Amino acid sequence: MRILFDNGTPRQLRVRLFGHVVEEARERGWDGLANGEFIDTADPDGRARARGD
Repeated sequence: MRILFDNGTPRQLRVRLFGHVVEEARERGWDGLANGEFIDTADPDGRARARGD
């Protein structure tokens, strides 16, 4: 499974998701995007979203 963390996700959670491909918004240069922009950029088709807030 591919997982994309936004800037509010604790980085230490990444190590708990062994076996999955985990990327952070800052790795893609998206750390300056607002929440709505981030969601639209990460998933333009609106097919897969999960939120923790």
